[in-house]
Amino acid sequence: MATRKRYDNHLIAMQKKLKIFFFSLVILFVSCGIRAGMKTAIEQTTNYLPYPFKNIDLGMTISEFAAIKDTGRMERSNLMTFRREFTEIINKNEVSNATYYFDNDGHIPFYEIIIEFNEGFNVSEFAQKEYGYPNTGTEWLMDSKKGYNIRIWLFENKLVLAAEMKGTEWNENK
Repeated sequence: MATRKRYDNHLIAMQKKLKIFFFSLVILFVSCGIRAGMKTAIEQTTNYLPYPFKNIDLGMTISEFAAIKDTGRMERSNLMTFRREFTEIINKNEVSNATYYFDNDGHIPFYEIIIEFNEGFNVSEFAQKEYGYPNTGTEWLMDSKKGYNIRIWLFENKLVLAAEMKGTEWNENK
């Protein structure tokens, strides 16, 4: 009789442990499934340009860009025959200037920006806050969700974002 009671108690204890184990397993799978379906803010965006450039977007045409930014007040350079280049002097907060590249073919898309920061500004820390840790060596490769990738990297005190759009210097396919 005592053996039977010990066996029953042991069985009840095992059932409780199994219930806890399976409940924990369900919680684990549900939470993993939820996380797999969730996306971070940077994964959801299609505009990777940092503030104060959120009102423009890589891929827009030069006429769309000119409707937002006063290109007449920017320095122009046409040294490279395959692109148009505009430099805007900003000198606000930490940003010194920005250089915008437009492909010279087709609808003349905005495909690259070089943002130059003031000396002493920690561009690396800024980029890490904006984009997280680099996902391809020392660079970031992001999906524009528009049919091309956006490559982001640092050079000296500059942050560069380049769209790998067809027909541009970053993707020669026409």
